[in-house]
Amino acid sequence: MGNPNLSEEEKKKLVEATYSSMLKPNIATLEKQLDKTSGIPTTTHQSWFQKAFLGQLKAAIEAFKVPQDHRSLRTAWNPLKDVMKDLQKLLQRTRSIPVNSAAPFRACVLTELQSRIHSWHPLARH
Repeated sequence: MGNPNLSEEEKKKLVEATYSSMLKPNIATLEKQLDKTSGIPTTTHQSWFQKAFLGQLKAAIEAFKVPQDHRSLRTAWNPLKDVMKDLQKLLQRTRSIPVNSAAPFRACVLTELQSRIHSWHPLARH
């Protein structure tokens, strides 16, 4: 760092304080989203997602909040990038999620609507 009058420990604290204050809104957003994601799952898809990614997400956010190396803060993004890569791999394999898995109530409403339309639509009766 530029100031020769600061000890290595003082430089580290200064960088950490600056990092923390600059990224506080990002960290707050990540933590808020994590709280929503780690709630009690109401669908099988949410349960699966928590089992598959919740631990990795928590670790990534923690690493982002408290970087290991104050001299190379870019590395704090790596765990979040890893989660993103894993999600992208999954999405490339799985193009769709059955509606009854992601939103069982909506699936029930959709089935009911289809049933009603089928019962009164003149072309659907044949």
